[in-house]
Amino acid sequence: MDEAAAFAESISIPEVVMGYSLGGYVALQLARLLNIRKILLFCPAIYTDDAVYVPYGKMFTQKISQAYSYSQST
Repeated sequence: MDEAAAFAESISIPEVVMGYSLGGYVALQLARLLNIRKILLFCPAIYTDDAVYVPYGKMFTQKISQAYSYSQST
């Protein structure tokens, strides 16, 4: 997420943010952070906010595999 925000700001703030699969969460958070009003999501995998802080791998998979974990996202 931090990398995506830094990149977006370095090239000027985009008008549209797109996300695919797990990138759907990143796109939503980036749009919120940069106040972007246009979002395009393809098959988004939306997951709980605290999964962002878990290392990618088995722990991440367990975190996002919990039923309805996305409902805890902000």
